[in-house]
Amino acid sequence: MLFLLGYPLLGYCAPAAAKVVMANLRMNPGGPFNYKGPADPAPVGEQLGNGWSGEKEERIIFECPRQEYCITYAEIRPVKAALPGIKYTDGYNQYDVYESGVPGIGYVLGIRDPNANRFIPGNAPVTQTFPADGTNQSAPNIGYRGRIIFVISGSHLQTGTFTIPAQTVAYLHARGKGVDDQSLLSISAVTIKIAARGCEISSSKSFAIDLGDAPMNAFPAIGSRYGGKDLEIQLKCDTGTRLHAVMTDQSQPGNTSNILTLTPDSGASGVGIQFFYDNQGTPLSFGPDLSSTGVLNQWFIKEAIRDGESIRVPLTARYVRTGEVTPGSANGRASITFSYQ
Repeated sequence: MLFLLGYPLLGYCAPAAAKVVMANLRMNPGGPFNYKGPADPAPVGEQLGNGWSGEKEERIIFECPRQEYCITYAEIRPVKAALPGIKYTDGYNQYDVYESGVPGIGYVLGIRDPNANRFIPGNAPVTQTFPADGTNQSAPNIGYRGRIIFVISGSHLQTGTFTIPAQTVAYLHARGKGVDDQSLLSISAVTIKIAARGCEISSSKSFAIDLGDAPMNAFPAIGSRYGGKDLEIQLKCDTGTRLHAVMTDQSQPGNTSNILTLTPDSGASGVGIQFFYDNQGTPLSFGPDLSSTGVLNQWFIKEAIRDGESIRVPLTARYVRTGEVTPGSANGRASITFSYQ
């Protein structure tokens, strides 16, 4: 007689990751958005016009099978890197600003639970959206309300019709017990029409200023100035344009003093260079290379009262003593950025 003995096969089966994505979140800002006004209408980071935004809500984007509490963490990961030095604030939080592809216009992202009152900034590279800071929770599902706002990004607005194509702007990610899934936060195509008033530079855009040689005894004390070389920039402006400008130290862009830093290839020390506008006695202070309204150390030049009006910007450069003087070459690099307000 033949006996067949059966033995159970023992082994381990790892649980498969649960698929929890239920929906993507697509925001439709609407439009077309129309703008007519100065090329630099507001401080950097401020919203451009009322209604230049869009929101969309999905009550459930991630959901666990059988309503298990499987989600323990969620986050938003913007697709683009944030623009440096620019923030938007809603009165509670600061938001990173991202390039939209339209000159002078960026966007910010906000995200919140449909039952929450305030948006969380969708800041780069990643922002946690669940659980709330200081808590340790899990959830059977997660929904979101997304928001996009268009803001000033720091360069001149340009006249024309622009289309921001439909695109994914961030990834929504959920993790937990057997869960590791991703959804998309995207926007529909947006059309923006801009009629911006401003100016065109009608003179040279580049100047090489030779301040000549300065004798050592020309600087008896710190703050002593020597020499002077004039230059003039000319612009033609549209009616109503309020022309402003700011100078930037290209060797040290963060310099906000009134003394231009010498370039690294300079042999001299203890001296710097100052610029004076229209023979005024106070030297110009330096600021960031931005054209938006309200930039640090930006100064007002003139308002154009007719189309094509020629506006001149006379400047004078002088050496100034800053410390113990040693002889050698003294070179500097500066730029001037105009703002059309």
